[in-house]
Parts: sequence; structure tokens; C-alpha cells
Amino acid sequence: MAADTKGALCVGLVCLDIIYSVDHYPKEDEDIRASGQKWAKGGNAANTLSVLVQLEKTQEEGEKRPCELLSTLGGGIETDYVLAELDESRIDHAHCRVYSSQKLPTSFVLLNTSNGSRTIIHHRNLPELKFEDFKSLDLSKYNWIHFEGRNPDETVAMVRHIRQSPYSPVVSIELEKKRPELLVLAGLADVLFLSKEHASYHGYQSPEETCLKFRDKAKENAILICAWGERGAVAMDATGELCKSDAFPPPGGLVDTLGAGDTFNAGVIHKLMRGVPLHEAIVFGCKIAGIKCGREGFYNLTDDL
Repeated sequence: MAADTKGALCVGLVCLDIIYSVDHYPKEDEDIRASGQKWAKGGNAANTLSVLVQLEKTQEEGEKRPCELLSTLGGGIETDYVLAELDESRIDHAHCRVYSSQKLPTSFVLLNTSNGSRTIIHHRNLPELKFEDFKSLDLSKYNWIHFEGRNPDETVAMVRHIRQSPYSPVVSIELEKKRPELLVLAGLADVLFLSKEHASYHGYQSPEETCLKFRDKAKENAILICAWGERGAVAMDATGELCKSDAFPPPGGLVDTLGAGDTFNAGVIHKLMRGVPLHEAIVFGCKIAGIKCGREGFYNLTDDL
């Protein structure tokens, strides 16, 4: 496969989001009415691909890169719905591990229409992805493999497998959740995405501090990127130099912040895959994340670029 046709693989969660729109966050024991309810595919890896595949469609025919998801799937109508959405978006899911007797993970989301905030209650009993599910992949197909930081032991084995192969895709890893066991993944990534939530868990109070403190934890010559909501994003290149992007608030105000971080990651990956300078990549990530926050869902994000 020619280098310019190699694609991006995202390894992580796909789930069903059941989203309720409300005009305020309810108090405990309060009975309120939702103004809307819908199903949508969710999960960090699936959301990242939903945006990345749209960005790839904007490229010239010879420059478009295929996008693939590696995750675990259940059975039932929830999985059927999510697979239909993946197919509609042209996201390859052929190598996903299927547990047909179990249910797909579900996130119940309260979307506050007054300020765009989202509150998530997640339930899963599906097994996490294992190294055995990863090792059969043809790594020659990918020039970028992005891991959602989840099950660290299995992820370590997956990355080790990549490094021992004759291929050298860029490996990016996202550390989002407040889980101390994820820290072992920091030293494995060529590109390390750090969330405000994860940084705050370690006591860091700014994206600049986060990049500086994580430099010693990261792989040598790694790129570190930390998005911080309304404060934009900061990145550190392989030499230790910092660059910054402001946020781009949607002109009409916040509508839906669900998946804003995934959107940012997709924008950055899309640009870095094409050799764009790091500062330009995080500016683009902030722009596309701002567009996403100004509308519901992930559809037609490139219309306003």
C-alpha cells in the first residue's frame, strides 16, 4: 500500500449515547421534562473518527485517508443502530470484536440547552479490548494509530507490538479520565493528548504547567498537547518549545459540548498526518472544536471551516 493511502486507526470505545435535552440541570429528587431525546453513536474513539472522516472527505481524491475503528461490540438493536451510523459515515469496523450475547455500553447524557454542558452516566458490562484482538491487524495499512487511554495493560502490549513490527505508524494516546493507572501510557506515545480533567487530577492548574510537568513522564521527543476548554490549547514540541492557541467560541453561544475534546483531537491528528506545523494543527483543532460546540452532534462540521 502506498504511503499516501495509509489510514488512521482509532482504538477505544464505541457506545450508544441516549441524549436528553433539558433547560437546566435537575436538582436531586426533581422531576423535570426533557425538550428532546435522541440516540447517537458515542465513545471517544468513535467520536474522534466521526470528525476525522469528515475532514478526510474535504481532501483531494488522492489525499483522502481511510478511517477505521477497533473496539468491542455487543448484540441487539443498540449495536445495530451504532453499526448503521458507522457505515453511513464510512468508518471501517470490520476488525471489531463482537460479543453477540452481551449489550453495547450505554451513556445516558443530560444536555443542558441553557449553557451547552453535558452530564454523562455511563454503563458497561462488555469486556474491554484485548491484545489478542489487536495483534492480527495488518499494521502496514496505517500511518497513524490513536489509542483512547482505557485498559493500560492491554494497551501497553498493543503499543509494544507496534514498536516491534517492521512498520512505524505514529502512535498517539489520549489520557482523559481521572485514573492513576493510565499514567503508564504517557511514556509510550509519539503524540500525547492530555485532558483538563486528567491534568487537574494530578494537581496541574494550566495547560502550560501540564505540558511542562508531563515532559519527564513522556517518551523522548514526544509531542504533548493539552486542551483546556475556554482557555484554548497548549502544545510542546520535541525540543520542549511551547505554542498556544486561543479557543474559538461559537458566535451563537454554546449549544452542545459533548465530544468537544474528541473533535479537537481529530482536528489535530488530521493536520499532523499531513505534516502541518504543530501550532497550526492545534489552532485548527480549537477551531473545529468551537464549531462543534455551536451545534448539536457531529454532522456537517466542515461546512463552516
